[in-house]
Amino acid sequence: MKVRSVVLLAACLLAVRASAATRTAASCSLTNVQNAINAASAGDIVTVPAGTCTWSAQARISKPLTIQGAGIDATVIVSHGFDVDTGVNDYRITGFTFDGNWGSNYIITHGQSRTGNKRFRIDHNKFLRKDYTTSGTILFHGYSYGVIDHNTFQDVLDEILSVGGDGAGAYGRSPIVGGYENGTIFAEDNTFTLTSACSVHEGNDPNAAAENVFDANSGPRVVFRHNSITDHAKCRWQYPIEMHGFESEFSTVGDARPIYSVEIYDNTFTSTYAGTGMAIKFRGLGAGGVVFNNTFTGSGHSFDKLADVRNLRSHTTDDTGSLSKGNINAAGYTQFAHARQGDEGGLICEHCSGHTGRVFGQVQNLYFWNNLNAGGVTVENNGYTSTDVMLNRDFFMSPMPGYSPYPYPHPLTGSVSTRAPSAPTNLAIVR
Repeated sequence: MKVRSVVLLAACLLAVRASAATRTAASCSLTNVQNAINAASAGDIVTVPAGTCTWSAQARISKPLTIQGAGIDATVIVSHGFDVDTGVNDYRITGFTFDGNWGSNYIITHGQSRTGNKRFRIDHNKFLRKDYTTSGTILFHGYSYGVIDHNTFQDVLDEILSVGGDGAGAYGRSPIVGGYENGTIFAEDNTFTLTSACSVHEGNDPNAAAENVFDANSGPRVVFRHNSITDHAKCRWQYPIEMHGFESEFSTVGDARPIYSVEIYDNTFTSTYAGTGMAIKFRGLGAGGVVFNNTFTGSGHSFDKLADVRNLRSHTTDDTGSLSKGNINAAGYTQFAHARQGDEGGLICEHCSGHTGRVFGQVQNLYFWNNLNAGGVTVENNGYTSTDVMLNRDFFMSPMPGYSPYPYPHPLTGSVSTRAPSAPTNLAIVR
């Protein structure tokens, strides 16, 4: 199945490129870029010349296109980026610097629908100077899959990759962990770096913090591999990787679900920040995940704890998030031990004290192994019983049985690797 997925994805990409015409925008201005996009046909390449242009809004992509700048630090778009319509597949955005200018605007967004966007590639761009906010730099909704690769994120302080899935739909696709075409978003070969500019922007606060490298909820699948995450002596990550559980969701999806599956491996975490912290926060996990072969280095301590697993039985506002009673009841969840925010604004905890053991949306089938210089994995029980989430029942410090990573690099990058499986034999051309 893995070989077949690689072949099909590569074939789709080649078919799009084979028929592509090239259109060049008159300049990097929003008007000229939008005009070139509007004039292009599906599958075309729209090139944007070098220059620095401040946009007052996002440019809209409504068809499968390659949008190609003149290269990092050559084509610089300030304050905004692109909005990709729901259902637009086979698109690529490459060769830009997106300067957030310390604003809170989204840079690349996708239509708010369960439909999502498929076979996308966002690569070889630089993103910098985004304010601390939960709005996100690159935002996904729905049943989406593709790859985000070879990008640089510097002093991007918000939720950089904000990934929302299609809720219940994610639970009907297989395999449980892994896959290219089952709603998995790959982030690979990217660098996420904080500098002293973070502290300066935050009023020279020595405790200045960025939000997350990625955050996910509503049932997506994420593979995060071969990336580099670096803090600064005067700027830290709150926790670079976070996964939400049942307690929060994207309101446009309206289906309360945790992240479905996650694979985090072959990444490097480097710290020079003196304060302590954690690398990964699991607030939920619907099906399973793996964390392995990650390396922790540097003189700092902000990644001293490898991971924190949260037991969602607290009835504080921190754990209820933005869920409404209507959304929970509409999804059919009435018997789970979770806090929720009532429609009337009061906090109500359903079955918090009457249910022991793992409940819907809490971590399960999660495996950690071979993480170099990594700290420990702890359970945050919020005052409830320690048997709710347990080592060797819900999470394990050993390899996942039967697991193998999908070929690297991702087939949509067009790269070749000896780590990918051999090409299939016994193939024939049928006419």
